Amino acid sequence: MKLASGAPDPECLRTFEDAGIGAFLQPPSLVLPAGIKLHPEDFQVRELGPHGEGPADVRGSPEPPLVPPLQPEGVESAKERPPAAKKRRLSLPDPAEMLGDELLRRLEAVQGGQEVSASFGSGVLPALATKRGRARLLAALRNAFPLLSFANKKEKEELVEYEATVAAEVAELRRLFGLLPVVNLAVMRAEGPEEDPRAAAELPLAADGLDKAARRDIHRLLAKLDKRLETSFVSASESGNESSVIRCSWKRHVRQRSQAPGKKSCCVLRFCMRKRNVEATRAVQVLAEALRIHSSQFDAAGVKDKAAVTYQYMTVRLPAKNALQLARQLVRVGRRGAPPAIEGASVLVDHPEWVEKALSRGQNSGNAFRIVVHPDDPACAAKHFGELSRRANDVAAHGFVNYFGTQRVGVPTCASPDCAARSGRQNPVQTCFIGRALCQGDLLRAVDLILCGQLGLSDRACQDVEGYAYTKGNGKAREDGKDSSSEEDFGRALWVKKRDVEGALRFLPQHCHKERALLKGVQRHGVADLAAAFGALGHDAATFYIHAYQSLVFNLAATKRIELCPDECLPGDLLASEDDERSVEVLTTERCAAINSSGEKPSALSRVCLPLVGANVQMPENEVGEFMRRILRDHGTTSILESGHRLVSGRLRGGYRKLVCQPRAMRLDDPPGSRGLAFSFELPPGSFATVCLREILGSYPSG
Repeated sequence: MKLASGAPDPECLRTFEDAGIGAFLQPPSLVLPAGIKLHPEDFQVRELGPHGEGPADVRGSPEPPLVPPLQPEGVESAKERPPAAKKRRLSLPDPAEMLGDELLRRLEAVQGGQEVSASFGSGVLPALATKRGRARLLAALRNAFPLLSFANKKEKEELVEYEATVAAEVAELRRLFGLLPVVNLAVMRAEGPEEDPRAAAELPLAADGLDKAARRDIHRLLAKLDKRLETSFVSASESGNESSVIRCSWKRHVRQRSQAPGKKSCCVLRFCMRKRNVEATRAVQVLAEALRIHSSQFDAAGVKDKAAVTYQYMTVRLPAKNALQLARQLVRVGRRGAPPAIEGASVLVDHPEWVEKALSRGQNSGNAFRIVVHPDDPACAAKHFGELSRRANDVAAHGFVNYFGTQRVGVPTCASPDCAARSGRQNPVQTCFIGRALCQGDLLRAVDLILCGQLGLSDRACQDVEGYAYTKGNGKAREDGKDSSSEEDFGRALWVKKRDVEGALRFLPQHCHKERALLKGVQRHGVADLAAAFGALGHDAATFYIHAYQSLVFNLAATKRIELCPDECLPGDLLASEDDERSVEVLTTERCAAINSSGEKPSALSRVCLPLVGANVQMPENEVGEFMRRILRDHGTTSILESGHRLVSGRLRGGYRKLVCQPRAMRLDDPPGSRGLAFSFELPPGSFATVCLREILGSYPSG
């Protein structure tokens, strides 16, 4: 299949080597294929707090007394708050008394269109020498010349200079409606809503034949001119005038940027959350719905697996006025168990306590895992149990290659449990390629890849859409191939093949949250402004795709570095500082030789880092650094290294990640009466347990 954006078929991760997961720190003497996550209890994760403490069990502990929180700093009760003082309106001088006849004539010429601009400064007007004088004079000028825009060109202690011009929006409105209506609107803006909240201005449309698109452009122009205005179209029959008008009035209600309370007006409650077989975002949404608050008020140090039993610390920012009531309600709901409407899923809450600050990403010391691995050949596992124990001890002593797991990069087709479902499908899509399209700036291709889905497009659905045309009101009826493809596949194909936004939204089911949110953004902003459309998807989702591409480049570079030399430092390597892991030094030839010939070698190897590509990162000054630059050139993504380059999620910040990770508290058990092997270990933040198991088993565990 060729995408409608004109791009060639997207690449696909067929094997683990394609995902960059191709090297072992020590070649395995045994390869034991195995599966994980057959049951959620087989994969347990406990988050370690900032000081290494682990969350306690959320069941069976006595309910602690929940005392009222301390009043946040800067928050006063309604009884103690003094009445707000009424603002005094600034007394304005007469510009004629301060400017002089010559400057007044020039400003009138600019407002009338005879001159382009007029400049004036403190050298001519002494009133501009003081801050209060500038405020009074500029306010008077804006009232006297409502069509002009006064911009500060230069402001120093010895010289202040301003320039008066006609704003581009005002010039366009004047061309459309004439001088008098625009002057009335400018006077209304100069007085502001405080003078008369019910004030309105009418702009007569010269031609009543303007279509909806032309009127929409006028509405956008007025919104750009002043965000406090709301505009509406009134036809000639409704207004009683000879022609239709666009009415401008002040907004009565200003939309709040966020429903979450501010940092200075909230109390922070920390608690432990246990979830089973449910995504972290869905668990937070369930708790937010129970408390009737916004989900953005919850914070966590990291995101845990879905098909698992996980324990983690969380914080919630509650409004100070009813924080105690909401906290008690959260404890009641959490102890009872909040059902996420998913079979076998549960969310439990315990151990609440008031804290000063909310959690932030990465604010933990790692995770403790207990994973039951189910070998494909249990007899072989039992026979080589001693070899597996030795291998686990070696990994604990020397570490493993700190790859990003397939949860981040994308699951190769050879390892996906849905391989059988891919028969008759085109181009399965991994998350790293969506991130690559975003880094390339090809937003249309990124939309196509997201809509293709992880399994790819159904051949049958692509055939069905060829003879289908969506018309408003036809519902979900399809004459051709009505039952041949699922509603979801049909909706995806409608966008990718025919760019039918309304039809795709009609058929995509509600559980396709990301796809529907993105299509609604496209429906609102159009294909010409896909950057704004991605805003409907959310910052975290767009960032996740871009980080997946970062992870792919890191994995490929890590494999290259291990192939060059797995047990020694190389000149040009990046070495993390012992005091601050965020700062690195480039190893010189002399320093590298001294490390490799001394007892410092093992500790130095554990500090070797590779960059996560982004702005202002230091590349290795050896073959690995050139290899990473070549990858970016081949992918057309070298612009992400520039400090001023911005993506749909903002500027991509680079970082550093250790090449080798050493697990702590490694233990292997053979549970009695079980056909699996139980591994227990601890990893630092950001490291993947499946990659650690791969180093022990000799193959990536499935599941």
